[in-house]
Amino acid sequence: QCLEEFQDEGLVRLVTTPWATLWRGLDRLTAARDVTVSLKFRMEEARIHLSEGSRILLANNSMPVTFPMSLHPPHILGLQDAEDGYWFLADRIRAFESPHCNPAFQAVAEMLDFHRTLKGSHWPLYLVDIGAHLGDCCLWAASRWPTGANILAVEMRQDHSANIRRASKL
Repeated sequence: QCLEEFQDEGLVRLVTTPWATLWRGLDRLTAARDVTVSLKFRMEEARIHLSEGSRILLANNSMPVTFPMSLHPPHILGLQDAEDGYWFLADRIRAFESPHCNPAFQAVAEMLDFHRTLKGSHWPLYLVDIGAHLGDCCLWAASRWPTGANILAVEMRQDHSANIRRASKL
């Protein structure tokens, strides 16, 4: 009887207060701040209107990219900085080792690069990521085109911009 009660209620007790605070604290201590993520451009996820031929061409010319990211600590419910800064996205990136870069941003960048290459031009690619948040898109672009591209991340939150600067130096 006691074992059945523990099985029914024991797990619930371990994930609620005060234990939840302990588990979240341990999670924060063991979670990596700097992670390496991989991203392959997936044209099917980009919500832009292109011909089927253009979609295939872009998909064939894109390449998978691996790059470092510097993330916030694990999200703790009720912590105002975590709530305001959407730290749960850092948890998602850490868990899946996949950034949260908008496929439409990737599609436009890939199209600009393809057009530049098709024309045989050597002019640099300029990309501006306004509202960069954790820097997923600008870090992806900087890794995708390590030379011949100028990428600028604009982010108003100091904690986010500090993480982007830190990741760019990794």
